[in-house]
Amino acid sequence: MARSHDKKRKRATPQEPPDLVEIAPRQFLVRNMQVRPFLKGEGHFDGNRFELTTWRRAGLLARLRANTFTVHTLDDRIAELPPLPPTMPVGAPCRRPVGSSERYSFFDPQTLTWTAIEPREEHGQPEVLLHAGWIIRRRRGRGAASYYRVTCERSGGAGILPLSETEALLASYAQADQPTLPVSRTAQHYYLPAIPLPPPHQQLMQRLGQQTEQGRQIDERDWPLARAVYTRLGLTLEEPEP
Repeated sequence: MARSHDKKRKRATPQEPPDLVEIAPRQFLVRNMQVRPFLKGEGHFDGNRFELTTWRRAGLLARLRANTFTVHTLDDRIAELPPLPPTMPVGAPCRRPVGSSERYSFFDPQTLTWTAIEPREEHGQPEVLLHAGWIIRRRRGRGAASYYRVTCERSGGAGILPLSETEALLASYAQADQPTLPVSRTAQHYYLPAIPLPPPHQQLMQRLGQQTEQGRQIDERDWPLARAVYTRLGLTLEEPEP
């Protein structure tokens, strides 16, 4: 049942949302009910939600697009994730005074974790030793964390440039040396290690699988999608033995 007006593949715009949106693996939101005849026999409907139950995902999506329907998939979401910025090298150390309620951490590109920076006393004033180019996180009391890039001044003091959480973590992973992360698995699931992810990547991973004590659980069929998310951060997920 092809559309008769525009034989060329359309692109959705902010004013015209996609006809079919993949909101989780094989779970779709149907925005245009003209899509329904093409989905018949491929799964089941629940109102405007459609669950794909066959293995013909690629062929189905290609057929929809060939008939001028617009489709936005999880693959598209991955391709739209923000890229890594240019790498900022880590430089000389510099000092920064610390308030009584302040706690500083830096993102360690070797362990891919936020590591606490212990203050030290200098002339009766607590301070932390930072390095130019470090990405740091600061908390004040029980408040929300804020993120910065460290700059060193000629005086030896440390300046900090504010970043969003997404900017901070992207800059942090740009400094990592393309590490390979261990992944465990069972017969049907993969379990990814818990590391801090930029909010857009984290939100997408939440669509792919749930967090468990063993790590984020990913269905075997969704392993390529999860691996692609980490690839956007310059990370390689180790292919485990079944």
